[in-house]
Amino acid sequence: MAATNLENQLHSAQKNLLFLQREHAGTLKGLHAEIRRLQQHCTDLTYELTLKSADQTGKDVLPES
Repeated sequence: MAATNLENQLHSAQKNLLFLQREHAGTLKGLHAEIRRLQQHCTDLTYELTLKSADQTGKDVLPES
């Protein structure tokens, strides 16, 4: 009887661990996507700021690639 209870607890713990691993992987995937989106937004804003600065000063301040 005790062995069956331990087996049930083990099975339940394994299911819970698998669930947490899947949730963790999904959360990380979402966070990485958000980081990429924010990096692109930062790049876009930096570019816009550079263009506005160039317009205001009348100088060519675009970074060379």
